[in-house]
Amino acid sequence: MLRHGEKMIFGLENNRGLVLDGWNLKAVTIGEDGYTMDDILVHDASTKDNTLQVKLSLMGYDNDLPVALGVIRSVDAPSYETEYENQIADVQKKAPGKSFTDFLMSSSHIWEMK
Repeated sequence: MLRHGEKMIFGLENNRGLVLDGWNLKAVTIGEDGYTMDDILVHDASTKDNTLQVKLSLMGYDNDLPVALGVIRSVDAPSYETEYENQIADVQKKAPGKSFTDFLMSSSHIWEMK
């Protein structure tokens, strides 16, 4: 189970963990082949770079990695609806009194279909 800020360990005896092998995730047994608890990745659900989170979401498909359970990614970001409403409000500020359609039709970026 993934938990923010904790080592990514798994297995019935919690003796397996995830490490980076180049650009790929690799499952290792802690205490074997020179891998220690210090080598195991710590889960950071709030990092802005989502590279590792994408790799976690793909675990369990065509590889020997377990399926990731828990919160994979948790970032504060505006919703689509909020950004959409902000965009409309910005356009309305640029052309007060006009409808959105009027604004679009009077802009310099229109195409004429013939």
